[in-house]
Amino acid sequence: FLRGDVGAGKSTLARAALREACQDARLQVPSPTYTLRNDYSAADGRCFAHMDLYRLGEGGSRGKEAAASSLGRLQLDEAFAGAVSLIEWPERLPAAMVPQRRLELRLTIPAEARPSAANGWSADEDGWRAE
Repeated sequence: FLRGDVGAGKSTLARAALREACQDARLQVPSPTYTLRNDYSAADGRCFAHMDLYRLGEGGSRGKEAAASSLGRLQLDEAFAGAVSLIEWPERLPAAMVPQRRLELRLTIPAEARPSAANGWSADEDGWRAE
């Protein structure tokens, strides 16, 4: 999950990660702000799903209906099971759809003088725990 305010660098980080994974420094990586999801095949055969959920949930009750429809089209179960998912604005996901096993990167704008942070969640015999 890529978290941070507008302008913190979420899209830039996703673009760099996808170019590296695809071993193509000139790979066009447009923002999925309007398409919601763009898919890529890495050089080693892994699938990547780049999603931007910023526009989900806008517009009152009609927005909630549209968001539910958009979430269905994203095929999140498929993405979480078989692809590396780079998701901008993951806080727009309903809590029930957030995978327990994930890596979260929080990017901050340097002027705010807060460090960026990374958190991962993984399973052990006692259940899920933050690492």
